[in-house]
Amino acid sequence: MSALGAVRAAVRIENEVVYGYGVVGAHLRGQARRLAARRLAVHQQRRDDLRAFATDPAPPAAAYELPMLVVDRVTARQLAVSLEDAAAKAAWALVASTQAGSRARQFAVAALTDTATAAARWRELSGRTDDPALPGQPADAATSQPSITSSTSPSSSTTASGSTS
Repeated sequence: MSALGAVRAAVRIENEVVYGYGVVGAHLRGQARRLAARRLAVHQQRRDDLRAFATDPAPPAAAYELPMLVVDRVTARQLAVSLEDAAAKAAWALVASTQAGSRARQFAVAALTDTATAAARWRELSGRTDDPALPGQPADAATSQPSITSSTSPSSSTTASGSTS
């Protein structure tokens, strides 16, 4: 994906995240609602900042289809995790498509860090422990990356240093 394509995709995702946080906040109270309001403001600002990197980004839609039905605080928190995960994927794509050291790459790395941290917080509030090792990483990237480990398991006669006994 080109850098411009990644920026446009990120703007689209941020529009969806902003919409989603409106739904999330409507189902929460207290500290969780305040967190949702802060995350909404962060994503609104990020969307606006991303628009500066794009030429003619698409305007936001009036509404978006949510990945799940939100009916209570449990499903609202699940949606918040999904929103942050989607934003992390968009940030990952932007990191991958921009030049090292560029302003856009720096922005994308900061966005990826922020969204990964927020997703972890929402998972914690939901009692979940399924944080991904590399937030935002495409599912197929894990299988297509080179590995320094063997594809077979070490035998019982192999020591921790890799020598055989």
